[in-house]
Amino acid sequence: MSEVSAVLSLPYIAPAQAQKHVTHNEALRVLDALVQPTVGSRSVGDPPANPGNGERHVVGPSASGAWAGRSGDIAVFEEGTGWSFFAPEEGWVVQVRDEDILCAYDGSDWTQLGLYAGQPIQNVPQLGIATAADDTNRLAVSSDATLLNHAGDGHQLKINKAAAADTASLLFQTNWGGRAEMGTTGTDSFAIKVSADGTTWTDAMSIAADGSATQIATPVFIDEDLAADRLISSTDKHSYLTATLNNSHPNPVASSIQMGFGGVRRYACLVHAGFEQFNITAYDASGVWKGSPLVMEFPGSASMNNALYIDKNSRVGIGRAPGVAKLDIDGIARLKPTAKAALPSASSVGAGGIAFVSDASGGAQPAYSDGTDWRKMSDNQPV
Repeated sequence: MSEVSAVLSLPYIAPAQAQKHVTHNEALRVLDALVQPTVGSRSVGDPPANPGNGERHVVGPSASGAWAGRSGDIAVFEEGTGWSFFAPEEGWVVQVRDEDILCAYDGSDWTQLGLYAGQPIQNVPQLGIATAADDTNRLAVSSDATLLNHAGDGHQLKINKAAAADTASLLFQTNWGGRAEMGTTGTDSFAIKVSADGTTWTDAMSIAADGSATQIATPVFIDEDLAADRLISSTDKHSYLTATLNNSHPNPVASSIQMGFGGVRRYACLVHAGFEQFNITAYDASGVWKGSPLVMEFPGSASMNNALYIDKNSRVGIGRAPGVAKLDIDGIARLKPTAKAALPSASSVGAGGIAFVSDASGGAQPAYSDGTDWRKMSDNQPV
């Protein structure tokens, strides 16, 4: 049987041993030194000049004097005997008073333990809360929610990347498959992209880093119940509120606003670069183009002021503001020549209708409807 204990090397009292108190007191001395250990420091290599009885230290590096060669050991000073040294075992824990921290011996050095007396956790390689962290996800949290609260004022969540070509983003997943991502991915421009399968991604929106442009790459659907009266609002920042569609493609075709219902396009307002025109185009119930009810050419050198003017009384002016008449034309009006056989019935047109009849008796001439017949303006006789 060994003469000392296995862990703290406390001496055993041998059978029929004389002066048993000596052995017993030695064991008590060791227990007094190692139980509930509190040390003055762990960084000093020179013993203090006037140590107090029972003073303890972890011998620091480059030990000298009475501590020479005992770096890392626990040194205990006792009046009458001087310094005693105890080599630590892996897992021993001490409180270090000059740093106000707990340290544990890891088999080769004393390292700080966090979560003690309000001490910060610094340089922890990984931290998992209710889950396991790994080399990529060094901080991992499994929880219903994560709260990041202010400390009296505002609060910022900062995601920093090393270079513009790197990624700083928030990734949203379903069953570990990416579905949406927002941030600066590969550039310093801010983007939102989406994916239905985590493999194929669509850039839904991109905002240039210098604020010069915002691009929306997918159709925008607006719920009228949610957006009513709130889609566009104005502040006192500018006297004009402008929504601009600008096609910056090197070979632009058109910029357009398209309208419809049931997923089918029925009308479109567009600026057509190829034809130098503004068009309103129409489509049938299947979305097939049926023509352009309204076409306006881009202005050249001539003025287009009041090209078409409709006032609040539904009076129309062409080339000028309307007068008292329902239709006021600043220029010559042309009626399409129509054969008598192609004229609609005068009764269906009603009294006051005007046509230019190409084969009227007496030659081509204008005619009017009296509600019963088409009559020549020259002699009031039927055409």
